[in-house]
Amino acid sequence: MPHFLDIPKAAARSRKSPYALLPIPYEKSTSYGKGTSRGPAALIKASHEIDTVDEELLLPIDVPVQTLPALKLGSKTPAAAMRAIYSAAAKLQKAGRFVMAVGGEHSVSEPLIRAAAESHRKLSVLCLDAHLDLRDKYTGSRYSHASVMKRVMEQGIPVVHAGIRSLCEEELDVARRSKLPVFFARYMLEKPARKIAAEICRQLTDDVYISVDVDALDPSIMPGTGTPEPGGLDWYMVIDILKEVVRRKSVVSADLVELSPLPGSNVSEYTAARLAQKILTYHWHREAL
Repeated sequence: MPHFLDIPKAAARSRKSPYALLPIPYEKSTSYGKGTSRGPAALIKASHEIDTVDEELLLPIDVPVQTLPALKLGSKTPAAAMRAIYSAAAKLQKAGRFVMAVGGEHSVSEPLIRAAAESHRKLSVLCLDAHLDLRDKYTGSRYSHASVMKRVMEQGIPVVHAGIRSLCEEELDVARRSKLPVFFARYMLEKPARKIAAEICRQLTDDVYISVDVDALDPSIMPGTGTPEPGGLDWYMVIDILKEVVRRKSVVSADLVELSPLPGSNVSEYTAARLAQKILTYHWHREAL
């Protein structure tokens, strides 16, 4: 079975590795471009092209991360799929492992966050995304990728949104009534990345779950996603935010979703693999940050 990063097979297969990469090739509610079910496999394959030293930290990319078998969810109803994702994540959380989930559409984040919240009662979520995902339903489904953060908020888990540049009236109303911290992309790009990172950290609790929808990035560097939006975040803005959140907070788990590989191009899956690598490397070497 292919594993994430070009690391020794002993770590990539060991249940004792402190990090667990969970592939979730789930796609049911994508509403524009398709292909997120192919995201996890493409990301894992691309990760073997990542070099062995992190260029910022000048430390080895030696994260002991076990790559788990991909969850098989294709024939399940949305409700059953969410239960299966929750069950897999809860087992890993209870074992004290850091879960790095890769999707798949954004709807998979809700059961992952729910599992993390059971082990970390004062959890908050940093959601890097082009969209608020706060619709109560979309195309008739409460399990839609466009409703995922509404489902999270209904559990009393605070969410901080960053990278936003697309929303509907319903979502704006929810954000205003709930007084949500929303960092719009244009506001972020007009300020130094470290200043934005500090502002975001002030809105988060001590324990943090990071959810990265790859469409938070500008389509010029992340074209392979189902709902691209112009005016997105650049690479250094995103990694500076991730690094500062890992440095200041206790990041307990993360996911990276909505990668939809494009035929004839490796840019998106490689960039997504690098983002996943950055989160894990920052966390593994957080004392050096």
